[in-house]
Amino acid sequence: MPERTSVRDQRQPVWWSRAYGWRSFYPLSPSFIAYSFRDLCYQPSIVETSVHLPNMAQPERRFKMRGDDMEWWQSCEAYLVRAAWILRTKYAISAHSPPVPSSFGFTRAHKSSSVAQKMITLSRDWFGIWMGFISFLIAKTEVVTPTPKDQIKPGWYTVMQADGFSEAWLSGLQSSTVCTFSSDSPRAGIVLELSRNDSSRPEIAWFAELDIPMWFVWTRHEEEFLSLYANGLRFLIPPSALIQDALTLIFKNPCSTLPKLPLAALVFRRYVRDDNLPIDRDAVKVLKMSNVTSDTYSFVADFFLEQAGDLDKDGASQGDLLASYLAAHSEEEQRKADAATSVGP
Repeated sequence: MPERTSVRDQRQPVWWSRAYGWRSFYPLSPSFIAYSFRDLCYQPSIVETSVHLPNMAQPERRFKMRGDDMEWWQSCEAYLVRAAWILRTKYAISAHSPPVPSSFGFTRAHKSSSVAQKMITLSRDWFGIWMGFISFLIAKTEVVTPTPKDQIKPGWYTVMQADGFSEAWLSGLQSSTVCTFSSDSPRAGIVLELSRNDSSRPEIAWFAELDIPMWFVWTRHEEEFLSLYANGLRFLIPPSALIQDALTLIFKNPCSTLPKLPLAALVFRRYVRDDNLPIDRDAVKVLKMSNVTSDTYSFVADFFLEQAGDLDKDGASQGDLLASYLAAHSEEEQRKADAATSVGP
């Protein structure tokens, strides 16, 4: 799990992994109006309290959530943790749990009212994260043990009811954001490598049926996989016009100091997944012939060859330009990484 605690960091689509693929189910606009989450709907009161600290003669003034509100939040957290444990164990679902909301401080006393308010807000946000986690587990139960068509209640509902959960709490969960798998409840989404054989990854159709947004890197391997071997997934192939518009926008990027030839060569390497790809004009012509069915390759090749011709007239080296671009790109990425590290969570 990323060390950053801001929910903004959880709103981005994530690469599929067995441990954290559930993050793709995070609801971007979680609603707490259902019965199971009703105590999270309103702003809890913050009260002043005294804390006796070690080696301090006088008690220190602190601020914390009002006792009744805190108990309700703790009860909601306990229900979610228990529900997740039951679903994971009963259906043998592999996934790492997120940190519990209380770990972000809604149960603690703080030095100021503003800090207490900040930690309460952060803790509430992490209830939304847990809603996404439970959503994923419930969706997976239908993969492990599909509910019979003649059964009114879903299988997970019956399992949890038999384990002591009340009808009211389960009905509230079923009517909440947790079980709303549609465009009415947008979620963070998943990044997939379609051509990679990953036994831990659910079927692509499963994400589509649940309205989980999907992204994938468009490479030669993905294009061949969808075109030749995955007949049922050909609808995922992006239209040629969309690819050309995206590439044209990239090549016209004003932020790059070398926005044309080097960037086209870099796209070649990423698309083919070969860092040793030749970048001279003759090699690209041959490669273009071998990838004649690919609209992506043809478009990038035409762009590359056009710019390469202009550079040849000026005596510029294509290899040197690409090397300069890659070096500058690497330095910029390192600078961003250093800046992110210095900011901290």
